[in-house]
Amino acid sequence: MKKKFYKFLAVILTVILALGSTACDLISVDTDRAKEQTVVTVQAFSDAPVEKITNAQLLRLYNSYGAQYVYQGYTEEEALTEIMNSLIKDKIMVQYAIEYFFNLGLEYDGLNENYEEYTKWDVKRYLTDKEIATAEYNVKKNVNDSIESYMEQDEEEEKENYAPTVRTVPTDATNYERELSVTEMTEYQIDTGVAGNGGVDCSTERRTAYYKLLKTMESNGVVEKTFDWTTGKIDDTEYYKESLREQLQNTLLQKYDLYLAYDAVKNIDIDQLNARYKEIYESQVNTYTSYESFNSALSDATKKDAVIYNPYSNKFGYVYNLLLGINDVQGVELEEIKTKYTNNEIDKNEYYAQRSEIFKDITVKDLRDTWIESNYDFDLNNKVFLNDFTFASASSLKFQGDVVWSNQGDYQVEYVTEEKGTYTRYYTLDGTEKVYDDEYEPEFKALSKTLTYSEVMELVDDYVYGGKGTLTLNYDATRPYLERKLVATKNDVNADYDARINELIFAFSSDSGSLNTYKGYVVAENYEINYQETYVEEFAEAGRQLLELAKNGNNASYIVVETDYGYHVMFWSELMDGSLNNCLTLSDYLSAIDETVTLNDIKDAIKKGETDDYKDSYLYNLFQSVASTKSDNYVNDTKTIAYESTRNNTSKVVVKTDLINNLFGLEI
Repeated sequence: MKKKFYKFLAVILTVILALGSTACDLISVDTDRAKEQTVVTVQAFSDAPVEKITNAQLLRLYNSYGAQYVYQGYTEEEALTEIMNSLIKDKIMVQYAIEYFFNLGLEYDGLNENYEEYTKWDVKRYLTDKEIATAEYNVKKNVNDSIESYMEQDEEEEKENYAPTVRTVPTDATNYERELSVTEMTEYQIDTGVAGNGGVDCSTERRTAYYKLLKTMESNGVVEKTFDWTTGKIDDTEYYKESLREQLQNTLLQKYDLYLAYDAVKNIDIDQLNARYKEIYESQVNTYTSYESFNSALSDATKKDAVIYNPYSNKFGYVYNLLLGINDVQGVELEEIKTKYTNNEIDKNEYYAQRSEIFKDITVKDLRDTWIESNYDFDLNNKVFLNDFTFASASSLKFQGDVVWSNQGDYQVEYVTEEKGTYTRYYTLDGTEKVYDDEYEPEFKALSKTLTYSEVMELVDDYVYGGKGTLTLNYDATRPYLERKLVATKNDVNADYDARINELIFAFSSDSGSLNTYKGYVVAENYEINYQETYVEEFAEAGRQLLELAKNGNNASYIVVETDYGYHVMFWSELMDGSLNNCLTLSDYLSAIDETVTLNDIKDAIKKGETDDYKDSYLYNLFQSVASTKSDNYVNDTKTIAYESTRNNTSKVVVKTDLINNLFGLEI
């Protein structure tokens, strides 16, 4: 789940550490007594603890963020006020979140299993063991990352001057990161490099970096004078403990937002979704009044924003385009014969013949080589991509070429598959044990194999069709078609027909527009009055031939056609007919697209903040179109009312303005 970045309190430590010696002391305080003065107290509820904001907190934040505010045009007084109000607001909202979850009682399914061990106002009462372990892990990881940022880096070896254009990746593709277990996060420790003090590395380099970090923290006023640099542990400092408290509080605030959002939408029922579907259908009826408007809608369609009304039954369809493009030299040769054709020195048939002669030398390479060299999820042993980088997960297209592991050394690799995906671990052998190195970065060199047109088509026939179907070569001498394959249905070929075609497109197609499309390109069955063709003649005609083949029962066929861009391997995708469109009710449409997601599934996912799995669900996106505004308004209004009613109550929020003025020398 991708959680939003919740304010800045939980990342104070990260920012201070990252700033290093560049932190700018806009305001300085000379005495420890002045630093510890309480300048604001917050108590939203009578039985809640009094939360204190000290000068030290304001000082740290001002020195970290004040310059950014001033750069944006704030005065120093305004910057300080903004920071102070943010602190106040977070403390108010934490108490409101606790009151909210406490009142839910056992109905709140996020309670700690040992909740009775915590008081009402202890944040941990309302967090699971996993959430607590995650917060602790994140703070420790931030410290380790900061220590490592101070470590001297060996000069990188000069790499080959090889900078190819990075191949577009599938939509939303990200490397899979294994989710650590609660035990692993709990056992994770800060490595200071100091023996007996969390020193796992115990190297001079890491120890020196740790002391540099402490020096930076000291200069920012976040290390006590009593701290023992030899034996003292950074996680024993009050500052570290405060940062952990803030991580835990922000985890709770994120859940508070989720539950408020759920409260706003939990009563949305199927009747409201049916009404919304009807609105969309009627809107499309009123909008798709021409071929142009309907064609445009089809081109822009997605799974979540589908075309559900079709006024032109069997007039439009989708085709996939795998373009085997020409190189620069062939482009120059093509321009020469094109000039002859334009000057009437050769006729159209002769132009086609000479162009075909040039195109005989077309070759392609697997363009996914940059994915491998960028360390995207890849199974080196089987040479297949993993997780989000493949469409046909069970039959991913192998990388067409060789891969060299240039910095392997003593490292080995293993692949571990979990419910959500497969992750890679690299290790060295130490006796009989595997010693994992999480900091190791493998380097790969991918060497794509050169494939001719005939080799690509052999791959297509085997990978997509399994050799099935009837192949016809040069079936129309007056057209620039190379071949076509007649296949009755997608059920007659290898499983994952559409997914396998997309694998081939991402591997070889030089047409960037063919990547990450909904179902491919839209083609029209025939010309109508005022309809303007948007494709080159040969491509459009081949697309119409595919539509005709589909109407005649061959709806998994392909046609190869030449255009000035190269060879287009055009695969049949989908025909727009009444079975998928013109569904008058939501239930009919969901049945037509075989969607099994339920309304309860969606509501439960919203409460848990785990909606990523539903991003392609039509029902979920329909639900969001009903709920989004309502949800946002409810969450914002609820929190705004809570904040303002508390902030404006001088008995609940006490701001000691005179202490702030005296300390900082500012008039607020």
